[in-house]
Amino acid sequence: MYEITPVEFHKPIWIKRDDLYAPFNSCNVNGTKLRCCVELFEQNKNKTSNGVLTGCSINSPQSVIVAAVANHFKVPCTAYFGGTKLSNIKSLGLLEKLNTTTEILNSGRHSVLYHTINKKALEEGKFVVKYGIQETNRYILINSIANQVENIPNGVDKICIVCGSGVTAIGLLLGLEKFKKSNIKKIILAGTAPNRLKKINSYFNNLLAPQTDFYNKILYIDLYNQKGFNYDKKEYAEIDGIVLHPNYEAKAFNWLKESNYFNEKTLFWIIGSEINV
Repeated sequence: MYEITPVEFHKPIWIKRDDLYAPFNSCNVNGTKLRCCVELFEQNKNKTSNGVLTGCSINSPQSVIVAAVANHFKVPCTAYFGGTKLSNIKSLGLLEKLNTTTEILNSGRHSVLYHTINKKALEEGKFVVKYGIQETNRYILINSIANQVENIPNGVDKICIVCGSGVTAIGLLLGLEKFKKSNIKKIILAGTAPNRLKKINSYFNNLLAPQTDFYNKILYIDLYNQKGFNYDKKEYAEIDGIVLHPNYEAKAFNWLKESNYFNEKTLFWIIGSEINV
């Protein structure tokens, strides 16, 4: 879990291959979010023993990631979905394989899902894995994300990364500060969800971590509010045969290719690849 995943050069850019963190033989769950989830379980073993609950869109990899980690730690897991049918949950077979129960609510709204989840957790003494693996414990962020910054080449001066929940971006900033990566002049956040800059900034302003000048180097690209953007719509992109996640990295990479930042001084961070179910 703590091994540093490689950085590769694929002309004309560098790539951080965090998708290569894939420790389970039972399925191909992988990437930064998986490492966050494993570390979350490691640090909360006493709270997860009765079971864990989570909720997400059927197009999000979160349910399978949490299911795989819960299966590894041998704790019960329930995944909640909303506004869909069992037949539409493509990962259902894998969830069953991973000993996970599924529950479907009438509404898929985040507030509705987590109102039910939080109520159930309180009643049953279970642990909630928030959407986006939104854990802002500094120790967890350092171990699961920040330490992966160590092998970013000195010749790189720009990093491009998908920004959904904002958690990975916070971990990236912590890593840049920890390893004193003064060569990084621009951090491009490709937003595939509502703007998370206030959340990212508040993490440092609330003294959860030392203030960092790297926050001022962020260039936020709001893909989410661009005309025609659809979270559920898949795009295709690959880098020398490395197929990017169609809901996340593919959209960011397709934008990057058309920008002025597509060159040998840019590193594109792959958070994870699509989970085949």
